[in-house]
Amino acid sequence: MYNKILIANRSSYIGDYLKDKLSTFNIDVIITRDNVDALAKMKNIKPDLVIIDFKMLNNAKNNILKKKHQLKSTRDIPIVILYSRKDKLNKDTIFELTKYRLYKLIQKPVEMDLLFKVIGEILNIRINIDMSPCLIDINSIDDILIIKISKGLNRQKINLMKYNILELMDINKIKFNKTLIIMSDINYRENLEDILNLFLNNIFISTNIFVSDVHLITDINYIKEYFYIHPKYRFIDSTSDLDRLLTNIDNINIKNYFNVKGKNNKNIFINKRLNKNSDITLNLNFSSDEINESYFEFNDLIKDKNLI
Repeated sequence: MYNKILIANRSSYIGDYLKDKLSTFNIDVIITRDNVDALAKMKNIKPDLVIIDFKMLNNAKNNILKKKHQLKSTRDIPIVILYSRKDKLNKDTIFELTKYRLYKLIQKPVEMDLLFKVIGEILNIRINIDMSPCLIDINSIDDILIIKISKGLNRQKINLMKYNILELMDINKIKFNKTLIIMSDINYRENLEDILNLFLNNIFISTNIFVSDVHLITDINYIKEYFYIHPKYRFIDSTSDLDRLLTNIDNINIKNYFNVKGKNNKNIFINKRLNKNSDITLNLNFSSDEINESYFEFNDLIKDKNLI
């Protein structure tokens, strides 16, 4: 028997991702972007859980939680509310929400390991996810998508990345014409080629860019070798030379994106988040990940140059 989750969110990306991921656990995910439709689906489908964005609760004329509470058939359905810092929830608001079978408040961008833990608790099932080390950061400058990945290749996060890119494009109303990939500190692992192929496919599916418009900077020899011999990906511009990469991309904002601290320091320091993505729903990293918020650091990526 399938469990059912109703996702009520004006952004469909978290629902699309959960539908894709949770189908393998016999969980049916129903998506709605409208309050009236959400209440109708609660009455007709009787989901086991409702995940709703706090922004959908701000319509006083159509208070979905009060109407849910008034109906005996929907009153006991647990709810998880997604909120952002901009919502500025106070104690009175939280106390009010607890009257309506509130199970958990989860802050956006949503750390998916926490959300899966909550879903598993409510539905009394175990949702296994890949927790192997991997840090991914996505940003954009002009029409260039920038993907930084280090510490490993995590299949869970790489699948999530596709939806994160689509959401970024939607929020910023942008179409990417180039992609810059920065890879560092990734140890060889079993099925490496399959995971790299998944990583690249998710980029191409979400952006529709050409292989020749992808630029890779890395000092990892076996990854460069994979790109070099691949019949399709060999057309990707791959290098460990920052100067050559910046020459090939030829974009002043990308050049300003890279800073090198100290004349004899061979670390690349990368400015953090130049674009405004405060409405992003999906966090590509987990709650347990330790991330330096000020920069990504790539030791010895440039070995033969002292750059200022």
